[in-house]
Amino acid sequence: MLRGQPTTSDLWMGLSEIATFASEPVYCIIDGVDESMDPIPELLQRLLGFLDTRSNFRLILLGRQHSFHKTDSIHHKIEIHPGLTKDDVDRVIETEINRSAILNTPALRDRVLTSIQNQSDGNFLWVKLMFGHLEKSLPLAHGLKRLNKLPRDLETIYEKLLLGLAKNLEEDELNLARKLFAFIVVSQRPLSIAEVQHLLAVDALSTSTDERRSIQDCLIPQLGRRISDLCGDLINIVNGCLQLVHLSVKDFLVRPKEQWPRHGKGRKIMEFRVPSEDAHRWFASACMEYLERCVDGSPLHDWDNPPELERRHPFLRYSATYMHTHMYQSGLPTDSSLNNIRNFFKSNRWIAWMEFLFMSLIEDDSFYSQVEEFNKFASWLGDKKTEILGSASASLKVAHEKRAREYGLEDSRTQQLGIFLHYLGYIHVSPPVDAPDTCAVQSTDPSVNLQQIMQIVQRNEPLPLQFKVDLLFRMIMHLQKVKRLTDPMQILFQMILQHASSMPVYVLLLVGNFYETIHKYEQAIGFYLVVLRKVEAKEGRVKFLILHSIGKIYSELGQYRTSLEFLRKALAGREKTLGTEHEDTLLTIDISCDVYEDLNQYSYSLELLKKALVAREKTLRPEHEDTLFTLYNIGWVYYNLGQYTESLEFFYTALAGREKTLGPEHEDTLFNLYNIGWVYYKLGQYTESLDFFHTSLTGREKTLGPEHEDTLHTIDVICGICEYLSQYPDSLELRKKALIA
Repeated sequence: MLRGQPTTSDLWMGLSEIATFASEPVYCIIDGVDESMDPIPELLQRLLGFLDTRSNFRLILLGRQHSFHKTDSIHHKIEIHPGLTKDDVDRVIETEINRSAILNTPALRDRVLTSIQNQSDGNFLWVKLMFGHLEKSLPLAHGLKRLNKLPRDLETIYEKLLLGLAKNLEEDELNLARKLFAFIVVSQRPLSIAEVQHLLAVDALSTSTDERRSIQDCLIPQLGRRISDLCGDLINIVNGCLQLVHLSVKDFLVRPKEQWPRHGKGRKIMEFRVPSEDAHRWFASACMEYLERCVDGSPLHDWDNPPELERRHPFLRYSATYMHTHMYQSGLPTDSSLNNIRNFFKSNRWIAWMEFLFMSLIEDDSFYSQVEEFNKFASWLGDKKTEILGSASASLKVAHEKRAREYGLEDSRTQQLGIFLHYLGYIHVSPPVDAPDTCAVQSTDPSVNLQQIMQIVQRNEPLPLQFKVDLLFRMIMHLQKVKRLTDPMQILFQMILQHASSMPVYVLLLVGNFYETIHKYEQAIGFYLVVLRKVEAKEGRVKFLILHSIGKIYSELGQYRTSLEFLRKALAGREKTLGTEHEDTLLTIDISCDVYEDLNQYSYSLELLKKALVAREKTLRPEHEDTLFTLYNIGWVYYNLGQYTESLEFFYTALAGREKTLGPEHEDTLFNLYNIGWVYYKLGQYTESLDFFHTSLTGREKTLGPEHEDTLHTIDVICGICEYLSQYPDSLELRKKALIA
């Protein structure tokens, strides 16, 4: 089982399997229907459709009342009264009172207990916030006044807490609180107190006119102790990191302007609203400013102790990892932001940033996701992409050539700079300078590079970060050039396997992928399993890539049930980490469907294909080649299920799209025609069947040639139908044509 919460796909698959194999009645409870990411009416209809074909299944759905208002299909409803959680809530209330020196006094204890018990309505978060609200009551009369005016819902509580902040904080404190809320709402991961200190400091510097001030000058002392004063009870410190007390706080803060109070005291809290795009822009600007102030030279080579660098600059890793992510989420690029980006990419600091980013990726195995993030950033640049990344390539090329002149092509940093140049070309940049092929910065003698790789691998002590990066670059360059497995490479791969515990994940992946490419499947699985053990505890992209790859290999080996074990985990993980519409998720669905069909489990394949179709129609266009391929596959599954009317519907839709997108003589279009012919044959409509087979034959003769096996096979099929219909002259003519071919 995967660690963590199962995805929707994981649950549907589990329910389907239980329904298939269970002989006794099955009772299933689904909680939180109102929190579903899918539209609730669609979810309910899908559940009801599931029940229609599973008579042994019973469902109990739990959710707030509004979840079920739009459906007439559920006739048995039970309202769960808050009294069912009363005992638990009462225990929490008594515990909080006992902890409080203020509320546990004789004058307040009983009144607080009674008042909160009567108004809690089973809501634990409301109870928690109310105790925070009452704890600030001094003197006694103030506490009694607050107790008599407790807000009843979370939104009112949030408004009241923000009004208190607006009233009690000085102007500079208010600005600080606004920035704190904004940064925490849009941060890509929880931020430590030290990270937030440096983030706020560099943000303050961005508006300062005193050029002599440093980050250290702007650090807020004892920030952890001041959080409650600045943000009320809406931000917690958990394991040293700042986070909102509840997801509903984020929903409250990012609401559109029209949903905020505009009159009276309420309008004061409008200042706390978090405009998401502005917050991302502030964050991106702070990240860039921090990198410009804290990074210089080459992080990979000029510092022997990267952890010490991070200790001095706690916000450095976050800045390097997420600067470009915040940029592309900050709305359309402004002239000001583009100028800042231009200047950054023209400087040598952007090279140091890329090196530091690469150091981070090696350590946390997030290379694939960061490649995707950088591609999104490049797309966000729009028509300025070529200019800006072109200037980045130019400055990088100058640095690369200078390094090569001074240290030679065998120098590891020379080769690393060449890899970075190659990567800029990979993301479709057309710079005014030519990015070199990575092979151009490699030794002309592959054996020299292989010896250098072996020397790194044979080091007995744990590899320093610089050596890990060097090893990865050299492996990339070497495997790009070789196409077959040589004896020295086999020796190297065995050495890497023996030292797997100290090897970077991506080095092991490269070897596994090389074995897979040359169809050495057992060896590939061996390396992939080693990588899987290294990343098993991380719910990251690499883990699910490996599960996918192992599942795909087992399908190639014909071990379909083993294949499905890995593919199911890969699909569940990719849906969870990437989303149901991501191309990697859909690729896992495609391969899973092939395996289900190999096992004749067409109903499972059909369910996944329909999900993939919805995703591709949404993210691609209806006539995109991948969308049409999915439509065609659904038709094929219906054909194998004997549901020929449904099969025709999807085959025809796919055919229309393929004729328009690919052309009437494309191989996929002709195969589509061919299979429609088979559907009509199964329906006993032989005239229509022959029409489609003949059309397919004409296209195949023209496109593939009269001697191609698909052409000859189509002739055999047509002849068989003609003979079944006693149309022997037609059959004879075609068989003579086939004989000549």
